[in-house]
Amino acid sequence: MALFKELQQVFGAIPTTPPDPRFGTYHSDLWLLAGLITFADWVGSNEAWFSADTGLPLDSARRQARLALSQIGWPGATLRSTDFNTAFAEGPGASFFPNALQQAVADAAASPGIMVVEGPMGCGKTEAALHAAQKLISSGCHHGFYFALPTQVTSNRIHRRIERFLRRTLADQASFRLIHGNAWLEDDFDIRINPTPSGGTTEGDNSSDTTRDARSWFASAKQALLAPYGVGTIDQALQAVVAVKHFFVRRFALAGKVIILDEVHSYDVYTGALVVELIRELVQLGCTVIVLSATLTTDRRRELLAAAGVSDSCQQTGYPLLTVGDRAGGSSQVSPQWPSRLTVGIRAGIIREEEAIEELIRRAEAGEQVLWIRNTVVEAQESFRKVAASLREGQVDLGLLHSRYPSRVAPNWKRTGLNDLARTVQRTGLAVSWWPRRWWNRA
Repeated sequence: MALFKELQQVFGAIPTTPPDPRFGTYHSDLWLLAGLITFADWVGSNEAWFSADTGLPLDSARRQARLALSQIGWPGATLRSTDFNTAFAEGPGASFFPNALQQAVADAAASPGIMVVEGPMGCGKTEAALHAAQKLISSGCHHGFYFALPTQVTSNRIHRRIERFLRRTLADQASFRLIHGNAWLEDDFDIRINPTPSGGTTEGDNSSDTTRDARSWFASAKQALLAPYGVGTIDQALQAVVAVKHFFVRRFALAGKVIILDEVHSYDVYTGALVVELIRELVQLGCTVIVLSATLTTDRRRELLAAAGVSDSCQQTGYPLLTVGDRAGGSSQVSPQWPSRLTVGIRAGIIREEEAIEELIRRAEAGEQVLWIRNTVVEAQESFRKVAASLREGQVDLGLLHSRYPSRVAPNWKRTGLNDLARTVQRTGLAVSWWPRRWWNRA
């Protein structure tokens, strides 16, 4: 009996009800137990905490186990309940108040379930999802989150934004992990974050706010998802529902967390099918799933909700749109009021490349911000060379973005205005771009 109480303190209450009959055939509870046992074995077999030669009395072993979990930074890492402005405002005196969609998502984050958030690019879906996760974690419904994105580039960028968010909202120290195949190339891929005191700055590198530990237990790729907070590529979560080594550890790592799936509309048929399976499994693992998308078809939305056992009987057609499903299988929708949209002029026509280069250079030299999107990396590189050869020296800063830069070049993006085009690159694959120097200096 004492052992069960110890487990409850570390992992939360042990379920007392049978599995949901809708998902009983998937044996989610058994795979969750397999993940727990494997995790316990990895900690218990570490000779830094437990000697391989001599055993420990039961009470001493329990104390040592608590010490081991504390040293690796798991569990714990709770979030404070704050308003939107405290969580996201940048710089002294700045303010950040939620728009209608963000407020609707915050209001809906009262209990575990699934939320599908559809809204235009740049409307603040990321902040909406993070604030919803904060509310659910601070209220005790969950104990961490994983933010899943389509690409490594977008994961790296969101990683920096979420680090600032965690500094403002953490109640105690927490491990935060960037999780994808090349995460180890980033300086801050595995860090221990201390909460920033109320009113303190979060800008720049501050050793009192962030600790980098090369010996972190979560630095191992197979243990990365066990970190309380993580951001990375969608494949790291999808490996919980495919037959790969230690897939059940990944399930255990995701259990009880808020899982945010971004850019869901961008996945192909195969990945999309795995996302459906992942959502089904996450619901059984006690997770709240927040799906973010610029646009979804009605059939696709219903498919995602059905995976969570939710019936989408609503007929809302507004945009932006928030669809909320609860654990009982019911759903509701909100289409918040949205300000009038900008009118964008589009001129379609066939233009020779030489004419296009002349026109784009003319506009850039006149002070306009210009973005030229090509279809392949090779075309982008060739166009960049042609534009560079045609520019008058010192008039315009020229930049090139595509998806095949070597890793040693990537850090240079952080020091240039090109960093602001990372989202564009994620959606288009590549870009040739240039701006007036006065804008560049402001970036």
